[in-house]
Order: sequence, then structure tokens, then C-alpha cells
Amino acid sequence: MQTLKIPVEQLREGPIEIEVDMDPRELELEDEDYRFTGRVRGNLVFSIVGQDVFAAGNLSVPVEGKCVRCLEPASTEVETPVNETWIRGAGPQETPEASDIEAIVNTYVGDFIEPAGVMRELILATLPDRLYCREDCAGLCPGCGANLNNEPCRCAPEKREEISGSTANADWKQKLKGLNQK
Repeated sequence: MQTLKIPVEQLREGPIEIEVDMDPRELELEDEDYRFTGRVRGNLVFSIVGQDVFAAGNLSVPVEGKCVRCLEPASTEVETPVNETWIRGAGPQETPEASDIEAIVNTYVGDFIEPAGVMRELILATLPDRLYCREDCAGLCPGCGANLNNEPCRCAPEKREEISGSTANADWKQKLKGLNQK
């Protein structure tokens, strides 16, 4: 991971603004469902109050994956807000309470803040749960597998009716009506 260092003492003179323009590999960005297709860009402002260092701004990176409906390639720009705090500390403690706190609090020791790891985690946390090739993607037919964006369903008419759920929905509704509620 690339070392991006923010000098804490320099922050006492005033905020430091960082223009981020990094290759995703520099942040070790990897995900099994997404491929990072462009540079990580953004703007971060670091400031200090007492011994706590604050970072605010945003990061963005283009990603590619598969549409959850039709499995075709899909892409989006992941926008990641940054609003983080680093508290001066002695580093990780061996007590369970400290490890619980460390999970939600960034600490630093020494004269520099190294935000690359936090930036990486924030980007990974904002990856979308679902990616669509387009908002109105029709998806794949569950019967014949046709991509309904490009071709019609190839199922027999009676199979199409069964798949569409008209008979399945009626059965479901009948079973629901027959339930005894106490």
C-alpha cells in the first residue's frame, strides 16, 4: 500500500488540503465482485484540534461488475464521503475493550497520519450491494435464460405463464387465505 503521510506538526499551522489521484493498486483495492477501472480521485482536508486529527472530503473511483439481473457488464462511479478522526494513542492494546474501541476509532502514534488504509476501507464499504447495467434492466428469463433486454423469452406459452407467476401467485394467495391466525 502506498504510504501517504500527513505531518501532524504541520497541521498545527493550519489545515492541509490533499488532492487525491491514485491508482487503485496503490490502495490495494480488490474485491471479488468488482474491478476498479480508473483512478481514485478526490479531495481531503486534514485539520487538528488538540491532538486529534480530522479528515473530511470525498473520494470517487469507477468500478465495473456484473448486472445482478442480466449478468452483463455494468459500471458505476463509487462516491465515498470521508469524515474520519484519528486520536493520538499508544497503538493497539491487548485488552478486549481496547480492541472493540479500535474497531471504530482510528489511532495514530508518532508524527504522521497514514490515511491510506482508512481510505481503502471506506471505499470498499461504499461499494454497491447490487449493480445494474441500466435502471430498467429486464434481466434473464428464469425458464429459458434469454436476456430479456436483447431477445424475447423462448419458453413455451404455458411455461411463460407459469414463470410469470400468475398461477403461482394465485396458489400463494390461496394458501395464505387458508392460514389460521390466532
